[in-house]
Amino acid sequence: MVIFKMDANVLVFSKTTIKYPIKLFQSLPNRLLSVEVKSPHSTSHSHFYSSTDLTSKFISFFSSTRMTPLILDGKVTSETLQKLELAPACAKFQTQYGRSVGLAVVVVGSRKDSATYVRMKQKASANVGIESWKIQITTSESLKELDEDSMKEAQDKIVQELYDTIHNLNARNDVDGIIVQLPLPSFCNSEAILASIDPSKDVDGLHPENHAALFQFASQHSSTNQNMSFSVPCTPAGCIMLLDHHKIPIEGKHVVILGRSQIVGLPVSLLFLQRNATVTICHSRTQNLPARIREADIVLAAIGRAEFVKGDWIKPGAVVIDVGINPKDDPSKKAGYRLVGDVDYSEASRVASAITPVPGGIGPMTVAMLLRNTIDSAYRRVSQSPTK
Repeated sequence: MVIFKMDANVLVFSKTTIKYPIKLFQSLPNRLLSVEVKSPHSTSHSHFYSSTDLTSKFISFFSSTRMTPLILDGKVTSETLQKLELAPACAKFQTQYGRSVGLAVVVVGSRKDSATYVRMKQKASANVGIESWKIQITTSESLKELDEDSMKEAQDKIVQELYDTIHNLNARNDVDGIIVQLPLPSFCNSEAILASIDPSKDVDGLHPENHAALFQFASQHSSTNQNMSFSVPCTPAGCIMLLDHHKIPIEGKHVVILGRSQIVGLPVSLLFLQRNATVTICHSRTQNLPARIREADIVLAAIGRAEFVKGDWIKPGAVVIDVGINPKDDPSKKAGYRLVGDVDYSEASRVASAITPVPGGIGPMTVAMLLRNTIDSAYRRVSQSPTK
């Protein structure tokens, strides 16, 4: 047990009955408190801490014994969603309209990670009954050997081929969704290219019109998910779906988001606001970041830095959503590395009440939301023009 002594007051807590009084310590004046730790396996000992330091010390002590958090398994959740909702919706569409839901994936270049992600998306599409097409636009390593003018001309041809491909897919009635696999080569203007996709077929939810629709949607406050007439970015939608599937409340909770990208941080903040959460967005210029994170009921990390968020940054009982996926050297693995998130899982799992694994957490949910967006797009398109 732990005994906190301040003047004549004595507070006694144990690991089994503790109601973590973090706010109590944060509200105390910056003075020394006596902390006596009594363990059944060792003699008692005392320490002195200022009240401003006591919060992290307190968390560290009570997280020293591993608790078992709820594992937010995105793979299982995604498979359940595909089986119970997405596959039946595809079968119904086929029966009603005489064709399959169609998804086109445009790939520029030959990045190995992009090829892996595209295979995953096409496999998942086939599992639920979506017909998918991969359109490969090749680039060549020999571009680097060209002089500046020749290289610019070759790059312009690739970009024009990409625009022409998107234009053709926009016009195809059997294509309900279009995604351009990111990242694109550095000579491509990603924002302009994404903006050339028909907004009704933008199933990644990255078109400016869909961003604007999300901004408007966020003002329609609700404690539950509502049907949307546009595509929401897949990873943010997957985060919300995973919480809802596990019946983790959002309304009234303080959500701290690490990262402010257009793909994750900004859109997921709007989805949380729409669900009546209080949202704080942190980034590379945020001061006293551990303290900000420690205030969160729900922590969502999306900054692309391996195991950046430590366990003593997390309030005991908080929910942790780890969007990051980063390679970390590991000689014991055949590939020489393993994948880790933006959160130190081994530390965070000691204090969190629920946490996503990496891999197997948000990644499968992102793919599931892509499939759902594509199916929703198909139904919207035929309802607006039955000939499509």
